[in-house]
Amino acid sequence: MNAALAHDLRRLSHDSDRWLADARERLSRRVHATPAKAGPTTEESTDE
Repeated sequence: MNAALAHDLRRLSHDSDRWLADARERLSRRVHATPAKAGPTTEESTDE
C-alpha cells in the first residue's frame, strides 16, 4: 500500500514539474513573440 502511494506521489510530482516547465516555455515564447505588447510603446508614452 505504501509503495503504491509513494509511486503515485512520485508520478504526480514528476507530472507537475513537466507541466511547470511547459508553462514556463510557453510564457517565454509568448513574451519573445510579442515584445511590443509587454509594456507601453514609445508612441503611447510620447503622445501626450
